[in-house]
Amino acid sequence: GGRWTLGGAVVVCGGVSLIGFVVGALAATGSRHTDGLLGRLIEALMALPGLTLVTRRFPVAREILLTFACYLSQGMVPNFFPEGGDLPAYNAVDATLWFVLTVYRYLRYTCDWETARRYWLDALREILHSHLNGTRYGIHADPDDGLLTWGAESRGDQPFALTWMDAIVHGKPVARRNGKPVEVNALWVNALALIARIAEQLDDSETARLAEAWAKRALKNFEGMFWNEGRQCLFDAIAPDGKPDGSVRCNQILSLALPFRLLSPEREKAVLRYVEVNLLTPCGFRTLSPEDPRYIGRCEGPPERRDAAYHQGTVWAWWFGPYADAVAQVEGKDAVQKKVSPLLTGFLERHMREGCVGQVSEIFDGDPPHQPRGCFAQAWSVAEILRTWVERVEGQIPKPIWDER
Repeated sequence: GGRWTLGGAVVVCGGVSLIGFVVGALAATGSRHTDGLLGRLIEALMALPGLTLVTRRFPVAREILLTFACYLSQGMVPNFFPEGGDLPAYNAVDATLWFVLTVYRYLRYTCDWETARRYWLDALREILHSHLNGTRYGIHADPDDGLLTWGAESRGDQPFALTWMDAIVHGKPVARRNGKPVEVNALWVNALALIARIAEQLDDSETARLAEAWAKRALKNFEGMFWNEGRQCLFDAIAPDGKPDGSVRCNQILSLALPFRLLSPEREKAVLRYVEVNLLTPCGFRTLSPEDPRYIGRCEGPPERRDAAYHQGTVWAWWFGPYADAVAQVEGKDAVQKKVSPLLTGFLERHMREGCVGQVSEIFDGDPPHQPRGCFAQAWSVAEILRTWVERVEGQIPKPIWDER
């Protein structure tokens, strides 16, 4: 492992905190056929850039992405490997979109187009066609607006919670987000644009044209679909019946943080201001505004009480990453130094000495003093703070491969 000095605090990057509970298991085996692996694999994808790219462990990153491509099924990457060698679970609407984004980030760091041509181009084609034609759980692109949607909340006695907000209590999702979630569609538009450009780079003009056409259609409708004029921010989701969900959540930050811009400059600034005022804390972003009557400010008690609070106000540290990306893209590098750097420095100086010393917790209470909760050494928390510091505060980020406007 190595040592990263961040604003006077030290994060030890080794062992569990560097590779993470899923990433480490994949990397340690050197195999793309790992049995008995536990964990939500979407977290591995979200942690990969911070744990392997900014730390320049490119072979590890490559092996992890090859593993995901190996397990592709019906255009979806798995979200969970159970014990005992049972079949993986494909129960996330967003994991595959994170895979596309992470492939792009790997290529941005490495320019490893040979691996992309040999192993990932076919995977990207399958992802594109499966999502356009329809895959598990009714996940499909709406032909009317190009946006990605998914259907029922349950099948018989089995409830579904397919976004990263996946808590289920008493057989029902805590956050009902079926239909068109905002961050899923931010990822979807970007995935389409990235597939188009990767395919073009690899001389697959047919795939490039198809993906670009759908990207343009989805982009054309994104802002109008999700803009909440009353609050000057974005709706959290659009239900299958077309009703918008006005819950003020951190998910909308992702619409400002990804490579391709989705909103007008004026609305980007409005969204950023709104989430800073209503959701930002010294430890990350709340998952729900304190003004919402469903808000739960403390994540404590028996499992069902903790699960009920998990995405209803609890703060998640991994959102430091998307927030820093959003500030950099919307307001510029000076704003990162003015806002993000002191925020992150203050967090690290305080948190490195509480909870598990030298690690970053998974979650924090929404209410002050923001007590750390959950996993005491969380891979994607460590990863996004590392990525934020190196890429945004220190400015060590590779140039974009293409014009991303």
